[in-house]
Amino acid sequence: LDGFAVAAAATGWSAADLFGICPDKPHWGGIADRLRGARSLAIGADVASWRHGGIAEQYARGVCPWLAPLWEVMNTGANCPTNRGRGHRLRARNG
Repeated sequence: LDGFAVAAAATGWSAADLFGICPDKPHWGGIADRLRGARSLAIGADVASWRHGGIAEQYARGVCPWLAPLWEVMNTGANCPTNRGRGHRLRARNG
């Protein structure tokens, strides 16, 4: 994990991108919420990629700015804020 933390910090990933959650929508949060046990995370300047169940998935940095880090949600009991009409840029493809 140390290597990923250093890479993420060096390229500007936010706490919301990495650890954001949406309590009423599981797996719609940041990278940690979407991994679901995947172990092949590669993090670049703008996109994180991994494989889960044979499917390649990606998360674009900054795509969900309304997410709150897990520790903030746990402290306040907040629900998932509105995304103001924005779609999630989670892309999945087979192979």
